[in-house]
Amino acid sequence: MTLESLDLSPQFYFLRSYNGLKSPAGLALVGVLTLIMFAYLGRKVRGGIMLVAMLAAFPVLFGVSRAAARHELLLRFCRPSGRIQFALRDDLLKDAAETSADNDQSAKSNAAAPAAAPKTEAAMAGARPAQNPAALPSDAKTPQALQALSQAGRLALLLETKDRIIVFAIPNCYPLGPKGPKMVPAAHVYTLLRSDLKFTNVTP
Repeated sequence: MTLESLDLSPQFYFLRSYNGLKSPAGLALVGVLTLIMFAYLGRKVRGGIMLVAMLAAFPVLFGVSRAAARHELLLRFCRPSGRIQFALRDDLLKDAAETSADNDQSAKSNAAAPAAAPKTEAAMAGARPAQNPAALPSDAKTPQALQALSQAGRLALLLETKDRIIVFAIPNCYPLGPKGPKMVPAAHVYTLLRSDLKFTNVTP
């Protein structure tokens, strides 16, 4: 999926790019460049110094923006502001279950694998969530599994457009334990068409 396919407005990029300048490093960069500019206008520094400062601002601004993006990534994915629950259309779940059942039956007949039956049963279970929400895998591979994640409170809203919503499975930000360092999560992101949903419910 490309950014163009999300149909984002130009205001989105301007507002999000502003976050890098709100950090302490970003404010310090703006302050230093402002002082150099006023010194240049007051003819206290030469034009060469002003040119070097402008050229050096680009890599510094890149580093500031990268650090701000990583901070927002941890904040957005580790402490999401809106959890989402939804229900997929019944015909979509039925088609996915039948496809999964056909694939399992074909694999069972070809490879004579006795382990295929539990997968078929899980696929036909529809949206029934597991009793332990934490036991659900975050890499949902079927619509039933994705809906089960939403009903278990394991999905959060990432982005909304006019024809789709982008959600992600809330990851574990402390893979080394509660006392370990917070790490950049590898979250699983899913795109849902609004036409495939019966309803959605977002809670803060």
